Amino acid sequence: MLPDHFVFAQLSKYPALNKLEAQVGLPKVRPLPPSPSSQLTRALRSPPARLDPGLTPPSPPPAPLSQAYVILGAGSVFSSLIFFNIFAGFLSNLLGWALPAYLSLKALETPGHDDDTQWLTYWVIFGAFNFLESVSSLLVAWFPYYYTFKTVFILYLILPSTRGATVVFNKAFKPLLAQHKTQPIPVATPAQ
Repeated sequence: MLPDHFVFAQLSKYPALNKLEAQVGLPKVRPLPPSPSSQLTRALRSPPARLDPGLTPPSPPPAPLSQAYVILGAGSVFSSLIFFNIFAGFLSNLLGWALPAYLSLKALETPGHDDDTQWLTYWVIFGAFNFLESVSSLLVAWFPYYYTFKTVFILYLILPSTRGATVVFNKAFKPLLAQHKTQPIPVATPAQ
């Protein structure tokens, strides 16, 4: 944007415009002094002055990523890949195997038996579910969002707040086992 005094100086060079101004009788408008805002605009548009590199303060180090953000990001990527069926079969089986395997090994080291029972029950349900999935693989291919539902079901089985493996075992497997009750197989105990 050109300053007003520059524009008036340029226009006054043309005699035809000066003659027209005199005939019409309009008073000549004087340019206003530059406003503080135009001075600020001019200062902001000008290149910055060079500073001595030794005088500039060091930039602060980048903030570390919070563990919660990393977990939320990984969960979002994992969920998106399963929802859009990208490596969905592998990822849902990885979820159903890796975390429960780790937690099962940790449960073996604890003195109580509640967590052992929880994970043993989980492995029975997970194995039966995978067996049924492999037998009915043609039906699975026609079921939309199958792996999304499978992942939600696996999470239901895994999460300690839902105790889904115990619920499924008590509602579905226990009645089946009660119908075909057999004598328990004796297990040899190690001599102490």
